[in-house]
Amino acid sequence: MRRQMEHRAAQDVRDSIIRRIVESGRLLSTAARTAAALRIQPPAIHGRADEMVCNSAFLVAREQENRFLAVIDGLRDVSPRSGFDYELNGPWAPCSFAHFSLGSA
Repeated sequence: MRRQMEHRAAQDVRDSIIRRIVESGRLLSTAARTAAALRIQPPAIHGRADEMVCNSAFLVAREQENRFLAVIDGLRDVSPRSGFDYELNGPWAPCSFAHFSLGSA
């Protein structure tokens, strides 16, 4: 019974993380032209003790920057209660959003 409870608790945590990632992505995408999922980085790279659960890039038009930042601020307002932290960096070149392949045509 203890193992079942531990399994259920772990599943509840995973489900909560997934819901938060999906909702955050949905909100951020409303102020972005497009989004790209990036690789999750280990603590040795991102420099934090906690695990990274999502790593995304958003292509934001200059005229939407303030709206995008307002969404980030709103997410940060609720993040202490949820255990999530949002880190904003950039701007970066939009090459993450280019879709092409190299090789024979």
